[in-house]
Amino acid sequence: AATPASAPAPPEPPEPPGQPPVIPASRISERWEDVLRAMYRHNQTAPEVMRYFRVVKVDGRTVTLATDQEVYFQRINPYPEKKQVIAKALHDVFQEKLLITVLYLPQGGDAPTAESAPSDDPLLSTASELGAKNVRKVKKNTPSE
Repeated sequence: AATPASAPAPPEPPEPPGQPPVIPASRISERWEDVLRAMYRHNQTAPEVMRYFRVVKVDGRTVTLATDQEVYFQRINPYPEKKQVIAKALHDVFQEKLLITVLYLPQGGDAPTAESAPSDDPLLSTASELGAKNVRKVKKNTPSE
């Protein structure tokens, strides 16, 4: 029995870090305006938000985009469907299936050093490596456990 064409594809598992990029970050950066135009065909408001992001890293098929504007980060990060719009636009331009991660890299403060990077959290460590400022874990206020 064949799977119906309308069945959603299972989410792609994340790739292990350190893979060679399928597309160099510099190439994506050079064609970012083309990506924004392609994005408009999938979602007319996405390019206005994504204009504030830049490519900071490509690890295998995972493209990491960052912004120093928290409001725009919050409009993308919690929403997998918005990251899919970005992935579709990148596919339109580069004919590669890519995964998207986004980071918030605020301006100001001292650049973290390798010694100060929070090494027990892979996302925070990556953010530090990419030049994020003031990267730290935030304790959540939770009821007594």
